[in-house]
Formats: sequence, structure tokens, C-alpha cells
Amino acid sequence: MWTVTRDEVPASPTDREGGVDWLFRAYGLEMLRLAQLLVDDRETAEDVVQDAFAGLYQHWPDLDAPERALGYLRRSGRQRGAVSAAAATDGSRVRAASRRCGDRAAS
Repeated sequence: MWTVTRDEVPASPTDREGGVDWLFRAYGLEMLRLAQLLVDDRETAEDVVQDAFAGLYQHWPDLDAPERALGYLRRSGRQRGAVSAAAATDGSRVRAASRRCGDRAAS
């Protein structure tokens, strides 16, 4: 498991390109694995990770300390993964109910 130290995180919170790029290289695969566990679908997991990194890029100037970027990224990924998983579960329930209703109507 990778860890991040203050020395490894880019020093300036205004250097979001470098910071986000570094975090993606260091933690992108870990984030993808976590997202896959949450959503059980590679394509959706990739979307979750992409959205988390895009959110980090957007909010980088708002971070009060650059070393908090990894925590923000992980929290964002978990939240986005949970939302995607819930949406997928609801969608499959709707499709299953629709199939059951369709089967009854055909009988």
C-alpha cells in the first residue's frame, strides 16, 4: 500500500496540475481497485475515479493544505462509488420489476 508524506506532496496548493498528476500516478490504480469493489463494474469504476480526480482538480485551490488532497480524493471516490452502486442497484431492481410486469401482461 502506498503512503504519502508531506515531502512527497507538491508544496504549493496552486500547483494543481502537478499535484493531481502526481496523485493520479501514485494512487490511480488503488482508487480504481476500490471503485471496482464498490460498483462491481470496470467501466463505471473508471468513471468514478475520473470524476473524483476531476473534482480534486477543481477544488485544489480550496484545500487548506496540499497533503489533504489524498484524503479528499479517497473520500470523494468512496462517495461517488456509493452513489453509482446505489443507482445501479435501483436500476436493476426497476428492470427486474419491469420484466416481471411484462411477463404478467403477456400471460
